[in-house]
Amino acid sequence: MRLAWLTDLHLPFVDDYERFFVALAALPTDALVITGDIGDADRTPAYLQTLAEHFQKPIYFVYGNHDFYHGSVEQARAEARMLCGSVPNLHYLSDGAVIALTPQTALIGHDGWADGRFGNWAMSYLELNDYYLIRDLSVCTKAERLTGIQALAAEAANAITVGLTQAMARYAHVIVATHVPPFREVCWHAGKIGDDDGLPHFSSKVFGEAILNVAASYPESRVTVLCGHTHSPAKAQITPNVYAVAGEAEYGRTAVQEIFEY
Repeated sequence: MRLAWLTDLHLPFVDDYERFFVALAALPTDALVITGDIGDADRTPAYLQTLAEHFQKPIYFVYGNHDFYHGSVEQARAEARMLCGSVPNLHYLSDGAVIALTPQTALIGHDGWADGRFGNWAMSYLELNDYYLIRDLSVCTKAERLTGIQALAAEAANAITVGLTQAMARYAHVIVATHVPPFREVCWHAGKIGDDDGLPHFSSKVFGEAILNVAASYPESRVTVLCGHTHSPAKAQITPNVYAVAGEAEYGRTAVQEIFEY
């Protein structure tokens, strides 16, 4: 079984994205997994539908922060679910399904959310577009914003705890697809681990802790985490049975991160 991984496509910045979709359809792969930042709330569903028309095999995806731009989290997720209900080869992993790729390997996922717990939120000078373009966050003070993103991150952590527990009880290898790096070791910027200004906005400590807590109960099984968000490539062996990879990305350029064979 061959699984191609994509992340941070940012298709609004790509002039001829359908050409890329045609190339994907020709890949020697059985399925795609996309770890977020496909477009924005107005356009991501259309991008996914067009991709599904070209690549007529399973497409598994989570949303990234950009996929909620110009909308709300609840609205964008509802539209993703509606789309998957009408397009059979699209699968929104945040709904909690455990996908059997092989008898030994399963795929799960969730959008995830940065939670402000790594680095120094209080002193960080960064202001992401998220805080202006996502409806849930645009009316918040900085303190209210932290409460909001931590609630979203906690929801993601709870969901991945349930899914990963189910998957690790049945499979020797579980792939976790998410957008936000759950470990600081793979939250890189400018060739090194992010600093106290960036880490609060680009990592999710609570999501990582959820993965580690479940994985510790199944030491004979292993977890591979695929994530994006930072646009900086990174790989790290977090514990003996948890490995994490962050993808590389550049606005205006589309690429396949890797094709895994199971």
